[in-house]
Amino acid sequence: EWYQLGLQLLSRKPFSFTDKRFASDNWSSPLFGSLAAYYLLNSGYMMELIEELKIEDEKPRQRLYYLVEQAIAASAPSNFSANNPDALEALVISNGVSLFNGMLHLASDLKKGKLRQCDSGDFQVGRDVATTPGDIVFENELFQLIQYRPLSEKQYQRPLLIVPPSINKYYILDLRPENSLVRYALEQGHQVFLVSWRNFDASCAGKTGDNFIQDAAIKALKVTRAISGGQPINCVGFCIGGTLFSTALAVLEAQGSKDHLSSLTFLATFLDYSDTGVLNVFIDEQFVTQRERTMGGKGCPVGLFRGQDMGKTLSLLRPKEFWCNYTVDKYLKGQKPRTLDMLFWNNDSTNLPGPMYCWYLRHTYLQNDLKSGDLECCGVRLDLSKIKA
Repeated sequence: EWYQLGLQLLSRKPFSFTDKRFASDNWSSPLFGSLAAYYLLNSGYMMELIEELKIEDEKPRQRLYYLVEQAIAASAPSNFSANNPDALEALVISNGVSLFNGMLHLASDLKKGKLRQCDSGDFQVGRDVATTPGDIVFENELFQLIQYRPLSEKQYQRPLLIVPPSINKYYILDLRPENSLVRYALEQGHQVFLVSWRNFDASCAGKTGDNFIQDAAIKALKVTRAISGGQPINCVGFCIGGTLFSTALAVLEAQGSKDHLSSLTFLATFLDYSDTGVLNVFIDEQFVTQRERTMGGKGCPVGLFRGQDMGKTLSLLRPKEFWCNYTVDKYLKGQKPRTLDMLFWNNDSTNLPGPMYCWYLRHTYLQNDLKSGDLECCGVRLDLSKIKA
């Protein structure tokens, strides 16, 4: 492969890449094309070397993959002004304005202490996102329950309860009218209820996993049924929201409380945590124990897990997509942050009480107790197989 690249360079044939970082015509020249080609070739070799290492435990190999992937992403020629023909072109065309704007973006982000992926000023909740009309019909320390107003002449008797993830704001499924699951369900005749998690502060720092199950997930289910005349509900659980609601249903079954469900749908929800992908590189006994000692309660201090910390962690899982392209566009090309509703929602994170966060880490990612049936919650042992829908 090295030989073939050398021949192509000598022949001065234009380069062509499928990698989005090098997709523009500016990267087809011999100079910049060879930089990209040799970078991609070396990157592939580095990942192959890790695969050939004799490592018995898979977790150290996954961590090595992760670290090397970060290094590879950071060292891409597109990340440096002198090596990026697109950035150089913008510099020339703008008479240096792109460089000036890029420095302003960098200074602003340094002041805020984070890389802004979108311009939050372009969106306002209730005006640009989360515009479907609804009313808060119940609230407590943990959540608010929203009942949306009908958008059809007739409605189904059985309500639809949506439980989103507790680490982000509720409107992921109600961004804009054209991509709102909430609005679509209303137009199809469903009575839609949705859990809106609080952005927790110090007053709720001691809340536990049991609190989230008993006083949030189960409470939302019971209030929804009461408002709907006791009908069994259809439920949609999204991400950790689906995990929490499944736990709540298992608690109700173990307590002998049945016939709550008509249907149960999951979106991006783990119930079996034996293979959690890249996130697995962070989680081990030492990691969880350290979190328990600093914010987990039970004889240790309580605290808050900051939603911003989760956002930073997730952005490093896919460095090319979540931070490399933003740094290049903003700092090297001087472009304004993108205006995307999904990015606005992704940056609008919420905090979690430390004890609940530690409980979730230990019993799901670390020990996979929900699948094995070893989890006790709200005073009962749980068995997911008992849930009927």
